[in-house]
Amino acid sequence: MPFETVFLGIPVDVIAIGAGRAPGVVATCRRGKETAEIDLTSLTFPDGTVAAWLRAAYLRYLGRDPGQPGRPPGWCLRSWDQV
Repeated sequence: MPFETVFLGIPVDVIAIGAGRAPGVVATCRRGKETAEIDLTSLTFPDGTVAAWLRAAYLRYLGRDPGQPGRPPGWCLRSWDQV
């Protein structure tokens, strides 16, 4: 981190992901000098990134369809595939 993503069509830098003041998992985002906590499910992340996998796992936890995010480079989930 940080990395850039888009929220409501506006580029923002994600500087942290975790528990915030609001319920649930949030991303702390920065644009210029302003920062804000945004619900993780409201953001989109590039396919194949760790952030996309975190978002997908959180959506699955919430009982929502996470889609099929691409696996980040170097990740091997063979043990999961065998379950």
